[in-house]
Amino acid sequence: MNQLMDAYLPPVTKKFLIVIIAMFVLQAILVNVAPVVGNLLVLTPYGVFRNFLLWQFVTYGFLHGGLSHLIFNLIGVFFFSGLVERALGGRRFTAFILAAIIAGGLAHAILFALRGQWGAGLVGFSAANFALLAGCCVIAPNARVYLYGAIPMKMKWLVVLYVGFEFFQVLQHGLETTVSHTGHLAGAVVGFLLIRKPHLLDFLTFRGGGRGGPGVRRKSRPLSMGHPGRSTNADDRYNDPHWRLDQ
Repeated sequence: MNQLMDAYLPPVTKKFLIVIIAMFVLQAILVNVAPVVGNLLVLTPYGVFRNFLLWQFVTYGFLHGGLSHLIFNLIGVFFFSGLVERALGGRRFTAFILAAIIAGGLAHAILFALRGQWGAGLVGFSAANFALLAGCCVIAPNARVYLYGAIPMKMKWLVVLYVGFEFFQVLQHGLETTVSHTGHLAGAVVGFLLIRKPHLLDFLTFRGGGRGGPGVRRKSRPLSMGHPGRSTNADDRYNDPHWRLDQ
């Protein structure tokens, strides 16, 4: 059983699952004990661009707007992380996830800063999950998956469906929504680019060769091979009096 779980959930994927759950527990504690500290972890344009709280570009990704939000993102990590981690290796995979989270946060912060909505907060791992979906689509486009565990389809059509839904939401609602669809799309774009050019991840790992060890540079080779959004309002306790997006 342990060997089966090790094969399905590589080590870094397990660590991300543990960190996400641990941060959710910490978040629940901070809401009641130290809400000011919780506010420092949620990403807002004001926090990153005016107060230079740059850690928010990462920490927001490990916070969630409620239990259902957490469960949806855990499901995404559980089903899609293993394939991408095995393709990239642990260090590159870590950089891949962090790059997607930062990209989603940056897209959110820039767009809302331009609109003058400096207090619009953001939480959630979904930008990374969309990067994972894009990565799986490149690695195994014809793999059979089941939408909501019931509808069989190829991986590439699942990704087209999810990404198309996000585009539709942006076109229909713009930024007037409680879900960061632009953050989702930013994560998908970054995931697609990095899975196609994995050597770019070596700059984020501070190593020359990904799986090849320190100072060893390897030539990148092409990799051969749900939930399309949330519409419910999230808990607002971290961002009073401002509204917040769930990602």
